[in-house]
Amino acid sequence: MTRTLLKAARTLAQIIIFGCLIGWVLNHTARPGSTKAPAGFWLGMLHGAIMPCTVPNLVAGFNIDIYAPNNTGLTYKLGYACGVNACGLVFFGFLFLQITQWREKRALRENRRQKTSNIGEAKSLD
Repeated sequence: MTRTLLKAARTLAQIIIFGCLIGWVLNHTARPGSTKAPAGFWLGMLHGAIMPCTVPNLVAGFNIDIYAPNNTGLTYKLGYACGVNACGLVFFGFLFLQITQWREKRALRENRRQKTSNIGEAKSLD
């Protein structure tokens, strides 16, 4: 029980720290006037990748700029779209990998149960 509470507290602390870090990065890179040069492809990719992670900050009522108004246009938008898609690929890739691992473990457990029940049946027939 104590181990579960510690794990939950650690996970919650990591989420809070990660959320604060994302808010700080976006406030220092997407705010108007934060950079002299307009935001290009790579900054758009950063903003796009971080954007889904800003939801907790937005729900908490913090006004976070998730899109740089001073940008290069098409290249920034392409970078932003690539960043959002990369974030989704990583998130859903890990999610589907985890689901596959759960299914494999469940299939292994069912196979073991069948083998032990078959062994039990074979011994009772002898």
